[in-house]
Amino acid sequence: MLLALAVLVPSVVASLVAMTYVYRERERSVERSLLEMSRALALVVDRKIESRKSYLTMLAASPALERNRLDLFAEELSVAAELSGAAVFLYGPDGLPLLGSADLEEAFIPPEALARATPGPRGNLVTDVYTAVDGAKSYAVSRQVGLGGDSGYQLAMIAPIVLFQNVFVALDLPPGWTGTILDRRGVLAGRNRDPHIHVGEAAFENVMNHIAGSDYAVFVADNREGVSSLHAFSKDPIGWSSLVAIPAAEINQSAFDALRMLGVFAVILLFGAVFLAIQVGRSIVAPMRILTKQAEALGRNLPLATRTTGLRETDVVSASMQQAGSQLRDARRTMEERVAEAVAESRRSQAALLQSQKLEALGRLTGGIAHDFNNLLQTLSTGLHLAEVLSPDPNAKQALDACKRAVGRAGKLARQLMAFGKSEVSEAKRIDLRDQLLGMEDLLKGALRSITVRLELAHDLWPVHADPLQFELAILNLAINARDATEATGSVLVSAKNITVGEGEYPGLSAGDYVKLCFRDDGAGMSREILEKALDPFFTTKPPGKGSGLGLAQVYGFIKQSKGSVALDSEVGRGTTITLFLPRSSDEAVQGEGTGHLPSAEPGVPSSEATVLVVEDDVLIRDVLVPALESHGFRVLSAGNADEALKLLAEHRVDIVFSDIVMPGCMNGAKLAGVVRRDHPGVPVVLASGYSEHAGVPAGTRIMAKPYELSAVAAMLRQALGAA
Repeated sequence: MLLALAVLVPSVVASLVAMTYVYRERERSVERSLLEMSRALALVVDRKIESRKSYLTMLAASPALERNRLDLFAEELSVAAELSGAAVFLYGPDGLPLLGSADLEEAFIPPEALARATPGPRGNLVTDVYTAVDGAKSYAVSRQVGLGGDSGYQLAMIAPIVLFQNVFVALDLPPGWTGTILDRRGVLAGRNRDPHIHVGEAAFENVMNHIAGSDYAVFVADNREGVSSLHAFSKDPIGWSSLVAIPAAEINQSAFDALRMLGVFAVILLFGAVFLAIQVGRSIVAPMRILTKQAEALGRNLPLATRTTGLRETDVVSASMQQAGSQLRDARRTMEERVAEAVAESRRSQAALLQSQKLEALGRLTGGIAHDFNNLLQTLSTGLHLAEVLSPDPNAKQALDACKRAVGRAGKLARQLMAFGKSEVSEAKRIDLRDQLLGMEDLLKGALRSITVRLELAHDLWPVHADPLQFELAILNLAINARDATEATGSVLVSAKNITVGEGEYPGLSAGDYVKLCFRDDGAGMSREILEKALDPFFTTKPPGKGSGLGLAQVYGFIKQSKGSVALDSEVGRGTTITLFLPRSSDEAVQGEGTGHLPSAEPGVPSSEATVLVVEDDVLIRDVLVPALESHGFRVLSAGNADEALKLLAEHRVDIVFSDIVMPGCMNGAKLAGVVRRDHPGVPVVLASGYSEHAGVPAGTRIMAKPYELSAVAAMLRQALGAA
């Protein structure tokens, strides 16, 4: 019994201490909850007011204001009033209302209310609560706007404060809690309890004393019902206060209930402890007798029967053995599961590695094929040029022009293959967006099949700075996405126009000039959940094997590389609009897309006085390039590799070297250029390659991209000779 009391008394004392601690923690928790609830209420009120500002911002940007079309703008005011539930008025420079969504007499705002209005971002003003002409308690949000170039006009949205009652429905305060909204003067703009009585009244002086000089706090004061309550308040950015209160009796009542429960529980424990002490004392005697008999049997060397004594000390070994056996079984099962998981993970890793190796091998194969294809195209291009020079037949010239256009298209295909094989890097240049899109119209129609395609492009579109190939790929990705989301009878609209963006006007865009390109379809649309992940790499809603999830990710990467931005707008059942913002190019001229087309330059050295050493391992290219250069007046020496080229340099006078970069042997064109620069510093080197990655090429070396035109080669050789 002494042991039972020794346990019981400290437990009761500890319970009292714990209860006190819990009560204090509950007080602090209630204070935090009140403060968080007041902040939530302030946030909702701020969003309510911000929504009014958003309507004004939208109306201020109306084209009807810029064109001085008040008739159209009056319709926009009516729509905004219907959507927002508030009256909207336009005031002239003299402060008198010009037009509005309601009777112009209701547009009157007391001068003292305007004088106390708090200025916000972009010229917004928010007044305190005032009494409108019709007697309703209201508040106003206004901002300055321009009309036909004159910026002395004001837009104002006047809303009754009764609309603030909706925030309490959304906030769903617990029963017994009181929520109050105060303006800067302390006038009640909203209250969840008896709003028809108290809204519009002034707050108590003691409440205003606590609110003054602080943005948030917790204090105790009587509410309007005369009940002592714990209050918490928070101020929003415009200085309005949101209060949440709970009666102090609700907090204290729980402590009193816990104290009574603890007393009853202590009495029950006391009687129970006495009873259990007696029972435990009796239970000790029987196990001791059993242990005595087992000790006597052990002394006589007799086998011991396993018996349960009822004492933990004598039964712990058996229990421990049972527990150990159970742990061994669990450990064996866990080990088998982990081995199975490791094997599965190994298989997944092996599959991923094989996939990566396959893609890498395919990329190398594609790049190699594209490079060899470039060499063949180069042979064809040079041969066509020679044929064009040597053939006077007009019909033959027409056929040769068609062949040259086909070679140009094949060159574009080769660059696309190199881009897949990671041999082509992004080459941004100044491009005419209108010409680019008009040139892709047939391609878009082919990709979209039976879907109607419409282009609405401004005639004065600014040029942009972007990679033409990546741009075409992005437009094709958008077209494919639209085709998958649109029925056979759907339509796609591609529009583009010039816009000037102000600072902070569009998320992610700095101030400047942009071309706004919109790609809109009337397909199935996307839900909000899918829209949030649409730009993530590898995210796709298509069945397995039907899509890679890289289409919109490529569009996003292209736009970011071009220092622009992309915006998605979609609704289920109403289609999708993807907007691309491309920065205006500051270059002076639009560059052509063809590789190897160079602007004309003044020849530095006459062709008849220059000896060119052509280094090309491809016999087909060498056989057509040598006579082609001779037709331009150059003296030509040719070599099949770097070793032959060095021998010719040592034996002959050479004015310039024109070499391929990729060649067999231990020395490629880049290394050859380095040796020539070191041993023959007066001889310039021009390199040619179908790749855009030129590792090891000496700085300042001119590079001609394959397939090239012979006139471009001759022009670059003359430029290099002139510079030398």
